[in-house]
Amino acid sequence: MKKTVLLLCIITMTVLSLFFVKITTAGPSQSNSVEHVHPSTTEYVKDKVLVRFKPEAVKDGMVVPDIAAAIHSKVGATVVEEFKGVSGLQLVNLSDGITVPDAVATYRQAPNVLYAEPDYIRHADVIPNNPLFNLQWGLHNTGQQVNGVIGTPGADIKATEAWDKTTGSRDVIVAVLDTGIDYKEPDLAPNIVNGWDFVTNSSDPMDRDGHGTHVAGIIAAAGNSSIGVTGVMWKAKIMPLRVLDADGYNDVSREIAAIDYADSHGARIINVSFGGEWYTQAEKDAIDASPSLFICAAGNYGQNNEQKPHYPSSYPSNNIIAVAATDQSDAVASFSNYGLNSVQVAAPGTNIYSTNPPWTRLFKDRFNDLNAWNSQGWSITNAEHFGRSPSATTSSPDGSIVNTSITLKNPLDLTSKCGTKLTVHTTYNLVPGHDLLYIEASRDGITWDAIDYGSGTSNGWESISHNLTNYDNSPYLNIRFRLTSDGNTSSSSSVYLDRVVITAFDPSSVQQNYVFENGTSMATPYVSGLAGLVKSMHPSYTNFQIKDAILMNVDVMSSLSGKILTGGRINASKTLSGIVSLHTQSFSITSARLVSNQTQHFERDFTAAGIAGARVAPYAMFYKKIATAP
Repeated sequence: MKKTVLLLCIITMTVLSLFFVKITTAGPSQSNSVEHVHPSTTEYVKDKVLVRFKPEAVKDGMVVPDIAAAIHSKVGATVVEEFKGVSGLQLVNLSDGITVPDAVATYRQAPNVLYAEPDYIRHADVIPNNPLFNLQWGLHNTGQQVNGVIGTPGADIKATEAWDKTTGSRDVIVAVLDTGIDYKEPDLAPNIVNGWDFVTNSSDPMDRDGHGTHVAGIIAAAGNSSIGVTGVMWKAKIMPLRVLDADGYNDVSREIAAIDYADSHGARIINVSFGGEWYTQAEKDAIDASPSLFICAAGNYGQNNEQKPHYPSSYPSNNIIAVAATDQSDAVASFSNYGLNSVQVAAPGTNIYSTNPPWTRLFKDRFNDLNAWNSQGWSITNAEHFGRSPSATTSSPDGSIVNTSITLKNPLDLTSKCGTKLTVHTTYNLVPGHDLLYIEASRDGITWDAIDYGSGTSNGWESISHNLTNYDNSPYLNIRFRLTSDGNTSSSSSVYLDRVVITAFDPSSVQQNYVFENGTSMATPYVSGLAGLVKSMHPSYTNFQIKDAILMNVDVMSSLSGKILTGGRINASKTLSGIVSLHTQSFSITSARLVSNQTQHFERDFTAAGIAGARVAPYAMFYKKIATAP
């Protein structure tokens, strides 16, 4: 019988731990049988075996009776059926006390047997009854048209085939570090566990943006629920951890606090659909210290992450899987980042249909220009900006405060909308009692109501939010920012605005609970969901074993070759079928070659001594450098 071995290998120059090396032993060299490796998790008929005899044991299309009887007698088997379509193939029934593995082993040693294998059980692909499932091409792509794009059949993660093995478990907790989650959304509510809002430091991680809710739906919208969409996992515990504000920005300190929370509350899979260009040791240390597997978005700039890293996905941490995005035909998405060593796998990331919270973003402007505004005395500047935005507006580029205003060109229609909210980021230095900045709203563009006003000096960039619920259901809402001064100003006086966002909720529209989105942010939760399925099947698996199972069982694609480490898009069915019983056996490497100290990729050609007939399956190997030998 073959054994699959997960090994720790010692190289004479460098000590390395290989997490994803798959070694198979061929068994006794005298065997003439053709061998097939089957996962231990598959099901088969408990008292039957399929045996095919070699051509020399077949005469006139039938197995020679004496040859067959001599071999069958060794396991007390009787022939149930001989198949005419496959010469020499018989189905046999085993006698009591003979197990299928023992019988298969005995048959494989017989000189006249070409192969023997269990009578495996096949299942129909599992299709959930969620009415919008046909729009979820990433789970099941039949070539259907989705959002105006016709896909390629089979360009999906093979979810329907995987679901006959497991649809998830509510013992598995997946933490979603994001903008929060709409935990009341009907598709998500059955799978939500308590979380935390690290932006407001409260126990209410409600989504103010929509990004996190969309991500959560991909991971684990309740499957077979007769409503909406389904996730990769039908059953799970999704932990909403809000670290991104309403505009999608995160402080690393909040992220580290959320990782601590996730670890201490039982999550072992963490979805990270965000990133940035700056390396931070504290973030990396928090990830390295965590027992969780981090599934991280590779980024949406269409760039090579080895030339311009994207963190946290680009950290060389062994508990990270960095994810690129593919389209409905298995091509790399035009926006997706990539990297031969820094990005490991790909998953669907275009036209992804998923849950959306009731908070609908009606307006958003980062002030890259003033096209959305009627401006009197305001301009664009690069001198100050909030976050990574390249520009902001200011009424005082030279430090001279004057009476000015900036007003929306196109008023908003709030008919059937409620819960209207305005958020703006500002920094200012105004002379108290002389200079005032007003935030104003109007129902007709003539009469303006003061929503807020301020003077003095801000504490850096401040996020100011105001409920505009008095304007709910109004057919007209306009917003303006107005600066007044009596001329008694300081030469350093200034006002800057950035990132204006207006959101509302439409309780009458069911369809607004689901939207199409693009991005590696959408590809990442497919992998998180698959990690959750693996954890559901094997609760004791570590983050390394889960990563191993996913990376070793991708569908290799020419479009991904040379772009990412595995060269493949995830395959959920293959991953769950490919989980094998791991046995440890000592051996030594006699030949191996490290390609680069900066890479996670080893050359695949090496020989191993100490295991009879050892051979290496064609999988990439990954390592963690522990120490350098003297």
